[in-house]
Amino acid sequence: MRVCEKLQDQDPAAGLVFLKTLDSVVGQYTEPMRDALLSQGVDSTVSNGYLLQRKHAPGRYDYSTVGIINQTKERLKYLESVAKSIATPQADTLTGEIIEPATYVQGRQIYTLTKINK
Repeated sequence: MRVCEKLQDQDPAAGLVFLKTLDSVVGQYTEPMRDALLSQGVDSTVSNGYLLQRKHAPGRYDYSTVGIINQTKERLKYLESVAKSIATPQADTLTGEIIEPATYVQGRQIYTLTKINK
């Protein structure tokens, strides 16, 4: 693609800003286009060398009504909070089990992009 070739010749910062802007514009139009295609009732079509097929997204289970799972999730949040805040293994005041301290893993370096002129 010609756009990609031009990006390779650009300053990396300018290229990143361009791609972020492009991503934002694409994001604004993708869902409405998908909705329009679905409303037309098209099951499949070929466009610009791509096969578009209507499919059902995978479903998921809702565990909000299963009490034991919700209690376990709350317990996990509590244990994670304690493990983040301690430097040495400590006994849980409720159960007596030993909680080990969590290990901090440094994230990779990234660039944030903030639009300054709205």
